Amino acid sequence: YTRIASGNLRRAIHKDPALEAVLTHNITTIHNLLEYTPETYWDYELSKESFRFVPKRTASNPLDITHLVIEEATMLGAADLWPKLYAALRPGVRIIFIGDINQLQPVFGASVFNYALMQLPVVELTQVYRQKEGSSILDNAHKILKGDTKLIEDQNFKIIRGGTIQHGQAKLAQSLGVTIPKWHEVGEYDPEQDIFLSPWNKHDLGTDNLNKIVAQFLGDMREAVVWEIIAGIAKVYLAVGDKVLFNKQVGYITKISRNGQYYGKGAKPE
Repeated sequence: YTRIASGNLRRAIHKDPALEAVLTHNITTIHNLLEYTPETYWDYELSKESFRFVPKRTASNPLDITHLVIEEATMLGAADLWPKLYAALRPGVRIIFIGDINQLQPVFGASVFNYALMQLPVVELTQVYRQKEGSSILDNAHKILKGDTKLIEDQNFKIIRGGTIQHGQAKLAQSLGVTIPKWHEVGEYDPEQDIFLSPWNKHDLGTDNLNKIVAQFLGDMREAVVWEIIAGIAKVYLAVGDKVLFNKQVGYITKISRNGQYYGKGAKPE
């Protein structure tokens, strides 16, 4: 939805000049393909005007395409986005689903990829090119799929052991604030190359809090001046140089200044 994945795919495919010539504008997100746009509507339950995104491309205004390749099809929800996409296709469109059956299902339910596997001809790719032959990452991935807990540990795959005491998320999150600088100092963590993955958003070890911990570490490294930003009813704390997502595009903050037209509650001094 953020167009980051489609941008990566576009750059990879356009490395071939022949493909770039014929697929100049053909690689995009499903939301962009369906031309999702904002609209206001009356919410009868809340008795007020509300806001939502709806597709312009529908059964009454179908897409003018003959072929559709869906990358990461395992993340396409069978009950939410897929029906809207299918309704916007003309009869006879050939669809190719590409996906990994070992990925997690979509956030909002079952994947349409499961149904496609049961109904359509299947081609399975068995050769892995991303990891070199004999890679511990690849070997451990297969071990995990089989339920084997005896994993291989080497320079590419490390298990961080925190002792025998079972700590809560809050304690572990607190310790990360101390551990991340140590990892960076010995070359085990590069903020430009490495990422943290979490199955949650709102927990102490969720993505929201992990981002704050990493942002604090990066800000301390460059001695950043942090500002309290009042955005509507929300407050965020940002500094020049922070990496942010705006309008579904990745960017960096280059300047922070006071809004002279704002007369609300004052923010904390920078």
